[in-house]
Amino acid sequence: MAYKTANLLAAAVAAAGFTSTSVVAQEGGAGKLEEVLVTGEAVEDFASPATPLPLSIADTPQSITVITKERIEEQNLLSVDAVLTQVTGVSMKEYDSARQYYHARGFEITNFLLDGLPTAAGLGWNVNQNKTSTVMYERVDIVRGASGLMLGTGDPSAAVNLVRKRASSSEFSGSFTAGAGEYNSYQVSGDLASGLNQSGSVRGRLVANYNEEDSFRDIGSDDFSLLYGTLEIDLAKSTLLSLGVSYQKTNADAPTWGGIPIFFSDGTRTDYDQSKTTAADWAWADAEVEDQFVELSHEFNSGWRIMASYTQGRATNDSELLYVYGAPDRDTGAGVYAWPGGKYDETYKYTTFDVNARGQFSFGGQYHDLTIGASNLDRSFDSYYYSVLSVGNIDNFNTWDSASFPENEWGDRLVYELLNETQSSIYGAVRLNPVDPLKVILGARVTDYQFDRDTASDSVDYNETVPYAGILYDITDTVTAYVSYTSIFSPQEERDANNQVLDPINGDSLEVGVKATLNNSIFVTAALFDMEQDGVAEDTGELNTTTGASIYRAVEGATAKGYELELTGMITPQWMVQLGWTDYNLEDADGNDALTTQPEKIFKSYTSYEFGGDLSGLKIGGGVNWESTSYDMYGGAVRVEQDAYYLVNLVASYAVMDDLTLRLNID
Repeated sequence: MAYKTANLLAAAVAAAGFTSTSVVAQEGGAGKLEEVLVTGEAVEDFASPATPLPLSIADTPQSITVITKERIEEQNLLSVDAVLTQVTGVSMKEYDSARQYYHARGFEITNFLLDGLPTAAGLGWNVNQNKTSTVMYERVDIVRGASGLMLGTGDPSAAVNLVRKRASSSEFSGSFTAGAGEYNSYQVSGDLASGLNQSGSVRGRLVANYNEEDSFRDIGSDDFSLLYGTLEIDLAKSTLLSLGVSYQKTNADAPTWGGIPIFFSDGTRTDYDQSKTTAADWAWADAEVEDQFVELSHEFNSGWRIMASYTQGRATNDSELLYVYGAPDRDTGAGVYAWPGGKYDETYKYTTFDVNARGQFSFGGQYHDLTIGASNLDRSFDSYYYSVLSVGNIDNFNTWDSASFPENEWGDRLVYELLNETQSSIYGAVRLNPVDPLKVILGARVTDYQFDRDTASDSVDYNETVPYAGILYDITDTVTAYVSYTSIFSPQEERDANNQVLDPINGDSLEVGVKATLNNSIFVTAALFDMEQDGVAEDTGELNTTTGASIYRAVEGATAKGYELELTGMITPQWMVQLGWTDYNLEDADGNDALTTQPEKIFKSYTSYEFGGDLSGLKIGGGVNWESTSYDMYGGAVRVEQDAYYLVNLVASYAVMDDLTLRLNID
């Protein structure tokens, strides 16, 4: 079910300094153009989350989408959730109002990176963390397909790389945004950068954000705050020290947990108003996320660069929730009950260290690119729950007033799960140029993966080598054909009916495609993909009666075959367009449809036009996103469908003066 989201009127004040263009520099093959559009600002040293090589989009043998700061601001994409809804091939769904999950090419996206390094995401429950603010990011890079060369583990869906803003300006510059909209939504943010000494060798940047919004449901609201600061210090002409810290806090009042009942007791479908909620007025879910990073890089006269990066983070989630279940009587509303549980607190911690060297070497009369490195990732997840001494009664769900429902009486704090994960890796990748039209990318990552579940004495230790191979051939100066292959290894936490953790996913991912540039301003990608995985977790639609957790089964021989088309660029200097189409089929080993809760056809579009002449300063835009029908087998027996649907977004902005813009967003 789709619903109208907030209409937002935002006023932005931008001081000179954060200038932007609509192009990204490319090199080699189809990227031998001086400019190739990626719908945003120039990205001079683009390194995709597909390989550790500093490859341009055109030279990466996988499908990539870049959502830039300008696009984020124009569409008012305040969260990572909102950004991913605009990405070709990505489908975002909600478990409830506080938890979201994403799929690409049929498989769940679990790989999230900060500046190319893994984060705590993907381990544990991640309640509310998916609503991370985009204000601190310069852009978001999404590479579709497997990314084990960068991460050691991963699904063949996509990897999301969140690229932080940096303190690169030695001159004072800044911006300020304020907005208000439907459902009592308000937002305010600021972004300031400046040199901190006379020479500009020390630079700083500070970003702050606050927004809040009521729910479209009868009760519920969210507020979000962020503070991010970063420094850059030129220790020498070719040596750069970067460091930063960020703090984010999300408060959700009266969040839902799960959905509303699907069936009446007579077996017919329910049809409640969109404002109907199962949340109690006393329910809440709060999350805090802290990250700190430090990087040291040095450029040698030979052109080689060595970089060491260290990131650590901590996230906490605390909640008191109400979960209701049952099938109400259509007339009396009887038959819905409150589950005796719902108070949790959990803590995530992670540290990532990476050191790598990259540069070029000469062999056979040609220059080739090489990156070698080592990394270590430690993550932990400690979760606790509280026993319940008593719960209230829901006598009539039809007339039930959740705002006045009594709070559960909580008991002792007990251990739910204690997880620890370590990944130690060495990796390397090389781009060979045997002859001018041909490039060959070879790489591998060797990972020692250890996973411990203290509460169940589960302990596993895997040693995996993930190979990567890609070939690119320049058909013309503006058209490049490519093929890439990598294997898949992805441990998972889902449990079966016996409460046993499912075995890791294994498989292969193959992609064949063409990338082309038209008129120096339009970038086109066409890709065919074929992926196979064994052991993919699929939700059975049932709950474990002891833990309340979802029960999963392993799908053997799950294959996803399909194609993607994407066009991004400037039709004219004033007219930008992005179009994306994904069509695939996902089956199990017996040829039956698998992971059917995800749409097999997805269309994404957005366009904007900036007027000149008498209408100079006016810009209008909009887009339509569409997904095909998906379904679930409720209780393993009854098919429940989500009909195909589309979402429309519109934007209009007017530059009142050089540094003052008014904007209206309607979704």
